[in-house]
Amino acid sequence: MHPALQILSVPTAPGHEGIVAEFVRDWLRTIRVPFREDAHGNLIAKLHSPGAPSSVAFSVHMDHPGFEVLRSDGRHLEAAFLGGVPRAWFRRGVPVEFFDDRGKVIALAEVVRVMRWDRRQRRIRLRVKSGFTRPGAFGMWKLSPLKLNRARTHV
Repeated sequence: MHPALQILSVPTAPGHEGIVAEFVRDWLRTIRVPFREDAHGNLIAKLHSPGAPSSVAFSVHMDHPGFEVLRSDGRHLEAAFLGGVPRAWFRRGVPVEFFDDRGKVIALAEVVRVMRWDRRQRRIRLRVKSGFTRPGAFGMWKLSPLKLNRARTHV
């Protein structure tokens, strides 16, 4: 699978971009593109092509909306939601996966209810279905893996 598609399966959330950043670093090393990291954690890669009349720049976010565990009693979690999506997406029973710092799934939970939803705080109560997690762990909605359907052409 092409790295541009693989990266879409790497776990990430705001403030928890380390796993996806390491994936990008490894990919750039593999294709021998020099890069540097700035003080904010941004990866800056430059590929020079002699004689090229202009340059092209790509900018990507290394995160998407996610959860961060604030409290856990083993059966229930209180999590901060990080990102901007409508409150309506937090229906009871929606599955959420939580990860360790290497990207391994350590717990599966489901949304119980929205505890608080305002400009400054978004708190969600979740029920742990399996596994164990701790404060500071991050999670994402459990989504189906990306699949590409290639159209077949008959000549």
